[in-house]
Amino acid sequence: GCPWPDTDGDGVVDKDDECPELAGPASNSGCPEGPSAEDKILIVELSRGIKFAFGAIVFTDGTPPVLDKIVSVIEKYPTASFSVEGHTDSIGTKGFNQSLSVARANSVVDYLISRNVAKERMNTVGFGENSPIDTNVNPDGRSKNRRVEIVFEK
Repeated sequence: GCPWPDTDGDGVVDKDDECPELAGPASNSGCPEGPSAEDKILIVELSRGIKFAFGAIVFTDGTPPVLDKIVSVIEKYPTASFSVEGHTDSIGTKGFNQSLSVARANSVVDYLISRNVAKERMNTVGFGENSPIDTNVNPDGRSKNRRVEIVFEK
């Protein structure tokens, strides 16, 4: 008989490889084990570019291209899951900001689903105004705080 093919050349034959197009160790069924340290950092940096209009879940103009870059990194790790974490600035009530942060995270998840990222891979959480990355005393700082961050879980 002929040997089994190994399309990705990882040493795990295609019939046993859960990710036959991507190289990965036999210990992980032929799939990549998880995001590299560089890609974990890249996803967080890229996700800082996910911006929203004030008080809304509408993306700013530059956000869809950022999300598409994020999708290209996510696709490298088909078995990895990640957290989609919504944040707001401090304008408005804590309750409104909490709800808005969850809605923002969900809007990112909806976008990622539209780009064929499986919903089961994503966990959403809203932090409201509780985790700012900049000041809330000026418009520039508040703009940076209105964001969604994507963090690989495994």
